[in-house]
Amino acid sequence: VLTFTQQRHGQTSRRPPALRCEEAPTLRPCLMQGEDTRLPGLPRYVRINTLKLGAKAADRALLESGYRRAADAADAGKRSYHCDEDVPDLLVFKPKGKSDISRLPLVATGEVVVQQKASCFPALALAPPPGAVVIDGCAAPGNKTSHLAMLMENRGRVLAFDVNERRCALLRDRLAPTG
Repeated sequence: VLTFTQQRHGQTSRRPPALRCEEAPTLRPCLMQGEDTRLPGLPRYVRINTLKLGAKAADRALLESGYRRAADAADAGKRSYHCDEDVPDLLVFKPKGKSDISRLPLVATGEVVVQQKASCFPALALAPPPGAVVIDGCAAPGNKTSHLAMLMENRGRVLAFDVNERRCALLRDRLAPTG
């Protein structure tokens, strides 16, 4: 656990210091031009929702959509994907702009979930068994919540909360197709 402690006017703060543009001049051009400041070239990830679809059925459906499964990242071509080596049921695609995974019919039906690899780890680390009761305290948009339900085989309860009503609505909308 990282903790930031900072003394200001005799009081201790546990929040990280704010980053201002004048403290980081390399950020200023990107922020001023309205460019996407996320790291370019990062792969896109899709988690197979095993409540609705198995790995072989996902492969068939992706093949019908023009994608092929590669043995590994080195073998991956333009419209190919490979299995992630760390997260079960996670498929790795080309970076945004080089793959159109958001438009896959499987995404609309909830059979696969576009999800960053890092957000898969909390559910995997918890490893809730079927029948468990789990609390997701910052649940929106719902990717980790649906992953928990999938790992629990849709048996048990996931209590999902978020402080913002708009984000709660997004959570409900995103969870509806996932089962």
